[in-house]
This record gives sequence, structure tokens and C-alpha cells, in this order.
Amino acid sequence: MAHLRHEFCLRLGLERERPVICYSGGDAGTCPDDAAHVALILQMIRDGRIPGRPQVLLRPSPVDNGARYAAVRKEFPELVYCPPTWRHPEPERWSRALPTAEDLPLLANLTRHSDVNVNVASTMTLDFALHDRPVVNIAFDMSQPPPLGTPIWDLYYQYDHYRPVMELGAARIARSANSLAEHIATYLADPSLDREGRRRLVELEVMSPLAGASERILDVLEYISAGAGAMTASTPSRGVQADVGQPETGALRTHIAATHLTASRHEEVS
Repeated sequence: MAHLRHEFCLRLGLERERPVICYSGGDAGTCPDDAAHVALILQMIRDGRIPGRPQVLLRPSPVDNGARYAAVRKEFPELVYCPPTWRHPEPERWSRALPTAEDLPLLANLTRHSDVNVNVASTMTLDFALHDRPVVNIAFDMSQPPPLGTPIWDLYYQYDHYRPVMELGAARIARSANSLAEHIATYLADPSLDREGRRRLVELEVMSPLAGASERILDVLEYISAGAGAMTASTPSRGVQADVGQPETGALRTHIAATHLTASRHEEVS
């Protein structure tokens, strides 16, 4: 369900006249500095290094029980804490985590109404790009030696799957606290910056128009559940048209449909 900005802000306890910075947390094992990064942003706002009196909304990872943010929430009561409504009986185990129907519109509206997103090399970069929201990627550690043994710049931002984000200019990379404050302030002042990079990232990753994404997913799932096996280029359904002569395998078609799971949660609020 699409919410207007004032409805979204009212629901989450935000002031609609003030900008919203959404921090998307990773899990504790891959992003141990998340709490320190959130505290840094909040302190820079208090100090005036990030102008405009923006609000910070924290959405932790779906497998994070949030305990590691307790000290930050106490020190900065202005932080808006917005945990995902996932079922995760065993924290930090993605294999046991399941999203709920209630979380999909929450996330879609969050990516629509936030003014800037901040994360550490997260796939949430794509979620926000789908609504043309600027993203700042943090690429510096808060302590030395690095908590993971290797600087996160070397650990995460050199992966093949994430390099297109940088190469296309879909997000700005903060290598220090100063550049983090500068990038956030720049995007708050002009959110249209790097729009073409975000558009190209969505085009690369989503591949097909968002309209009708849910129907295409259902087509594939219905076909598989009917016992016919994976779809092939020679067996088109009503929502997924085969490309004659293209060596597109059933596995790839299933992957394409799965990719649209990300897009479909934005479809109703686009």
C-alpha cells in the first residue's frame, strides 16, 4: 500500500518537514561497525556538520535483533528505530529468516520517502535506486585494526557484484567521516545528483520493466508448482515471453523472476 509522505512520517514518528536519512544496517558478522557509523552520523548532525536538521531512521538487518544498537539509541534518543517485521527465530541465520507481508509495504514506502540512504555495500542500494533515492556507501572502518581484519574498502568494494555500483556512479563512496558528511549534505541539497547512474544500475540489475513484475513471478511459480519443471525459452507463459533463438535456460529465467521479487515490492508505490 502506498503512503503519502505525511502518512509515512506519522506512522514512524518522523517530522515530515525535515529530511530523512535512512541507515540500512547489515548483520553483525559482516558489518560490525554499524552502530558506530550510526552514532557518527547522529553526532555530525548535532555538531552541524550535516546541515538541515535531518532525522536519522535506522532499519537494522532482518536477522539482527537490534541489541547492539541499544547504547546508540540511549545516547541519541532522537534516532528513529524501525526494525523489519521479519520472522527470525534464530538471529544472524539468514536461512531461518522470513519476511512478512506487513514488511513489504513498509520497506517500499521507506525507500520512496527517505531522502538519502546510507549503507555498507548493501543490496539496499538497488532498493533505493528503484525510487531514485541517492545512496552513500560507507567504506571506512571505525577502529584500527579493522574489526574484520581487512579494511571494508578492500573487503567489500572490490567484489565483482558490487563494482557496477561504483563504475556506473550509482552511489557516492565515503572513505572518511568528512566525506560521509559531505556526501550526505550534497545529496540533501540536490537529490537529483547521480540520477543517471542510479537509472543505469536499475536497468542493469532489474532488466525488465517493473510494471507487471508480480504477474511474471506468479507465472513462473505456477509453472514450477504444476510439476512442469523450470521454464525454458521454448515454453513461454502469459507473463514471460520467450526470445526465439536465445539460449536462455530455465535456471536463468527463474533467476530473472526472482530478481523481480525486489522490484515487485516497489511496484505498488511507484
